[in-house]
Amino acid sequence: MEKFEKNNDAIRKEHTPGEIIIAARKKKRMSQEQLSLECDVSAIQIGRIERNCVRPKIETIKKLEETLDVQLLTVFLEYWQLLDSGEKKLDRVKLLFCSFEYEISELGLNAEEVEFVLQNALSAAKRKKNKCGF
Repeated sequence: MEKFEKNNDAIRKEHTPGEIIIAARKKKRMSQEQLSLECDVSAIQIGRIERNCVRPKIETIKKLEETLDVQLLTVFLEYWQLLDSGEKKLDRVKLLFCSFEYEISELGLNAEEVEFVLQNALSAAKRKKNKCGF
């Protein structure tokens, strides 16, 4: 299993988990569809993981590790820690919007409902600026 050593900050800080997965998948000459079948995860979910739009379950990460022969759990945990600490604010916002977009499609919200939710979120963020970290 290929490991990204703890002292290799360049890999950890410059490459997202999704980028590492894409590189490992391409190295094995696998499509997203093939990877999804091997890991028993939908191809849509593989795409979301590769775009860093979701926080996959530990079981999914382990399946990816086994299939791609790459150690990923530590990479994901460190990336999430950076997101949560505010070091990668733009990536965190991207993750939030991807999650929000998914929820909108699942709930079937119309444009007025989405606008209402966004306006309330923006108002709340302005009131609690310090708590949000923005």
